[in-house]
Order: sequence, then structure tokens, then C-alpha cells
Amino acid sequence: MPLVRALSSHQWVTAVHRIKDEVHKALIPGLSNSEIARRLNIGRTSVPISPAQMREWKRTLRAYRRQADTDSRAIELCYSLYHERGRSDLSEKRRFAASELGVAVLNALDEEVSSFAMEGAFLNAWLTYAFRRMRVPTDVAERLRGTFGTRMKEIFTLLEQICDDLPSLTRSTALDKRIARIEAARAAAETWMGRPPASKGEAEWEVTPAFENLQSAISFCNAAQVPDDVMEAMFFRFWLRTRVVNDEIPEVFFQTLDGHWDQVHARVQRYMVLYSGPTIQ
Repeated sequence: MPLVRALSSHQWVTAVHRIKDEVHKALIPGLSNSEIARRLNIGRTSVPISPAQMREWKRTLRAYRRQADTDSRAIELCYSLYHERGRSDLSEKRRFAASELGVAVLNALDEEVSSFAMEGAFLNAWLTYAFRRMRVPTDVAERLRGTFGTRMKEIFTLLEQICDDLPSLTRSTALDKRIARIEAARAAAETWMGRPPASKGEAEWEVTPAFENLQSAISFCNAAQVPDDVMEAMFFRFWLRTRVVNDEIPEVFFQTLDGHWDQVHARVQRYMVLYSGPTIQ
């Protein structure tokens, strides 16, 4: 029997998270205890690992993998472009951008970066591209990003007004099932979606990997020649999608806006131009 340091249940859970990249390999049937201990890399002492601890470790790994798989499916469901059905080049670019930004969210899940950090990253990217489209000077854009970042309640008030003005969402059995599945995923216990950072220090740490994941997605989109206006609209959509999740806003609100996305984006663009008008004339 391998000799490893005796760990409490909490320490076993911590160890599981530390080696999550090895989760699938560690659960290969027939993997020896010595190989599992080697991958844990937690050192050797004179205290043997007990069968009960080994069972607890494997149980925790399985639970972690099930939760990760559940969260991955929920993210793919929530962030996919359900209402974009066209076959034009524009539609293809939109779907490509959404796919890459969806990968950024999945990477955040894998790295234990919260949905709140991704909300901030999407907001910053949206405002950056929006002010670039309006040809706002760089130094002014920096100030405006900070201003808009503190005025998102006004943006949400506008979105609520837009939602009220839009025709009712055309419901179908497929859409109703989709909304029900998303609501169930959002309401699930221990889900990644809407779970805030555990501490201020963790929230500060999350900023860097959130932006790195987003920058990777942007690089792939640039290589695929996705236009900036498509990227701007997609960043706005992903910010809104994440904000709805984090603020526990009813799903039908997002689906209504998403079903009329071009109209929604155009009205928000006009608002931003009017708000920023004196600065960018």
C-alpha cells in the first residue's frame, strides 16, 4: 500500500480541485492506488492511505466530474445562438464568434473563474468595441468605459423598456422546452452559473484569467476575420446573458431580447451615441 500524508475530508476535496486536469485519467478503471497517489503529488510519510480515504477521494472525483459535466452542458445551452438560423456569411460569423466566446466561458468554468468575473470581462470588451466603432479617442474611451460601468442600471432600464416595446416572443414547444431546461440548470444546486467569488481576494485573482480567456477568443475571431461590429454585438449579448444569470433575472426576459437582437442592439447603440454625443462630435 502506498504511503501518503493523512488528509481530512476537506483536504481531500482541495486536493481534487488541485489536480482537476487529471480527473478523467484518474478515473480510468484499474488505475492503481500508487498511480493515483503519484498524481496527487502530496508527498510520502509513514502514514498509509486508508481504503476509506481512497474511496472518499474517488467519490469526490466522481462528484466533481459530474458537476463539471452538468455545468458544461448548461453553459452550452445558455450561451448558444438559438435564434440565429440564417445561412448568410453574417450569420456564420455570428455563430463563429458565439462559439469562441462560449469556449471562453467553458475555460472560465475549468479554471474556477466565476461568472461574475466573466460578466466584467464581457462588459469591458463590449464598451471597448462600441467606443472604437464611434471613433472615440482612446483616452476619452477609457473614461467613458468607467462612466458606463457605473451606469449599467440605466442600461437595464432601457432594456426593460425595449422588452416591453417588443412584440411578444413567438413561443413554440421547442422554445418552451429550452427555457424550462435553462431555468432548471440555473436553479440547480452548486451550479457555476451565478455563484459569486468566495472572497475579495479571489475576485481580484479572477480578473486576469477572465481577460486572458476572452483575449484568446478574440484572437481566434480576428484570425477568422469576424468584423468588429459583429464582435461588439456579441460581446453585448454575452454580457447581457451573463448578467441575467448572475442577477437571477427571469429567463423569458433574455429570450425575448435575444429573439429580436438586431432591434435591441440598434436601440442600445443609439442610446450610447446620444449619451456620448458631446464627447465624440
